[in-house]
Amino acid sequence: MDMLNELNQEYIGIGKAVDSKDPIPPTHMPRGHGGVAIMWKKQLDSYITQLPDGNERIQCIEFSGAEPLLIISVYLPCKGHQTVLKNFRSV
Repeated sequence: MDMLNELNQEYIGIGKAVDSKDPIPPTHMPRGHGGVAIMWKKQLDSYITQLPDGNERIQCIEFSGAEPLLIISVYLPCKGHQTVLKNFRSV
């Protein structure tokens, strides 16, 4: 989701969508049904560490200030699959 960094010159962001690993080019991709993103001011970038996470529905960063802060963005609604809860528990 490089387009997050094009939204505003003062901000940096990371994000992903449920279908971000789909091999279809973005211009031909159908509308996704879930995504997550975190954005922060560029001046804070030296304090931000992107963290590995479990799947396409979770995005995490750590803010290293006086006290470290973990920021998690999670997309919870699902499209009715019975195995969806297993996806969250396997993270």
